[in-house]
Amino acid sequence: MFDKYSKIFDVRGHQYHQAMAEQPNVRDQEFNNIVRIADLKEGISVFDIPSGGGYLFNYIEYDTDFTQVETSKAFYDYANKNAGVDNLYCEDIAKLPIADEKIDRIISLAGLHHIEDRMPFYREAKRVLSNDGLLCIADVLEGTGADRFLNMFVDENSSEGHKGLFINQSDIQQIENAGFIVNKSEIVDYFWCFDNVENMVDYSKKMFGVNQCSDENILKGIEKYLGYKVVGGEVQMNWSLYFIQAKA
Repeated sequence: MFDKYSKIFDVRGHQYHQAMAEQPNVRDQEFNNIVRIADLKEGISVFDIPSGGGYLFNYIEYDTDFTQVETSKAFYDYANKNAGVDNLYCEDIAKLPIADEKIDRIISLAGLHHIEDRMPFYREAKRVLSNDGLLCIADVLEGTGADRFLNMFVDENSSEGHKGLFINQSDIQQIENAGFIVNKSEIVDYFWCFDNVENMVDYSKKMFGVNQCSDENILKGIEKYLGYKVVGGEVQMNWSLYFIQAKA
C-alpha cells in the first residue's frame, strides 16, 4: 500500500534529511500547527505515521508514549536515532501490528499524498484508536500553490518526479465512512522561514530532490508557484496544508 512512498524516500530520503538537519527550524510553523490540532495531554500514546526522519517528536512538549512509524528504511534509520522514542518499521501502514483501541492519537504530516487509496489507512486508524482518540492529518490540498509547485515544477525538474495524490473533499467523506466524526477541516496558510534566499533555494533543492535545473530556475519556480517575501531580514516562503482533526 505504501510502497510508492518507500521507494521514493529510500532513494532521496538522505537529501530530505540533510535539508532538515542543516536548517531544522524552517518548518516550525507547520509542525506547531499539527501539534496544536492534536490536542495532546500528559501520558497519552501518540503514533507519528509516517514519521519521516523523526522530526515531529522535537515539537512534543508533553510527556507522551511516542511511537514513530516508518515504511522507508532510509527514514527509519534516521528516526531511530531519537532517544526515548519507540520506532516501528512497517511495510504497510494499513496493517499496523497493534491491538484494537490502543492508541490515543495518530498524527500524519505530509505523507498520505503518496497513497493512491487512503481508505484502508483510515479504517486501520479507526481500529487502533481508542474511544475518543483523534486522527490528525495535515497534507497538501488539491488545487493549491503547493500542489502546483510539487506536481508541476518538482515533477518536471526532479529525476524522481512528483505525482502527489493530494487531499480533497473525498477524503473527508472517506474518513467519515471509516467511522470518524470530523471535528475540524481547514486550510492553513503559513511560512517556511529562512535566513536568506540562497538557503531557501538549497533547502528546496534537497527537500524535493530537484536535480535537473539550476538554482536560478528553482528560485523562479518558487516565485511562480508559491511566492516569498523578506521581512526584517527573514525570508518567508509561502506554504499551506489542509488540516483535519477527526474523532474515533
